[in-house]
Order: sequence, then C-alpha cells, then structure tokens
Amino acid sequence: MKRGETPTNAPDAEAYVATGGVLRQQIAERRRREQAIKDPSLITEADLADHRLIDRVFIENMGRGSGSMVLAGITVQKQVIGYKSNSGKSTGWYVRFDWTGSDGRPRNSEVSPPETDNRRNDANRNWGLYE
Repeated sequence: MKRGETPTNAPDAEAYVATGGVLRQQIAERRRREQAIKDPSLITEADLADHRLIDRVFIENMGRGSGSMVLAGITVQKQVIGYKSNSGKSTGWYVRFDWTGSDGRPRNSEVSPPETDNRRNDANRNWGLYE
C-alpha cells in the first residue's frame, strides 16, 4: 500500500481483531497463573497437572524441600530426592507431586534427572567410584 491511500481490504487485520476476545482471555489466564505463584488460593484443580507451575508455587511458599500444601482444596505432597553425578560435583533433583483428585483417583506428576541412571546411584554398578 502506498502512502496516503486508504485501505480497502485487510483480511489479516480483520481476522486478528475478530480473535481479540480469545486473546484477552489468554492474557487474563496467564496473569492469574503468575499471581497464583504468590497467592496459592488462585490455583484450580486443573492447574495441578502443570508440574512447573506447582513446583514454583511450592518453592515460593515453602522453600525448595519436600512438604505438603493444600491447593484448590486438595492436599498435594511434594517429594524431593537428590542424585549425585558420577564425579560427585553436581546433583540432579527428582521431584514428585502426589494428590487425590476430586474424583477420588490418585494422581502424580514427576520429573527425574538424568543422574538417576548414573553408576554412583546404582548399587550394582557403583564400583571404582570414589566416595
């Protein structure tokens, strides 16, 4: 389009404007989740499936270790286990969350570090490594 001309047809811009309501909802949801990190009362049961969000909530409100919190009216338990590297210079952290959903089914979310498969952490293969 040239300078000074009036636009006659802009289908991309019209499509963008039409999705404005959806975009505003996404922004509001993103803000709610960011605020929920400091205010756990904003957590919903659906949020419990997001491991990273729940981990951030626990770290902000309870610290980095294991513990238990009530989120969305549900008791969520966090378990943290450290696994050393073969050299012993670094540690990878296994983090697991356990809870019982409102439907009565037990649920969990976990993240295992690559160090869990190291020789140092396997009693059958831990030979020749210094302690």
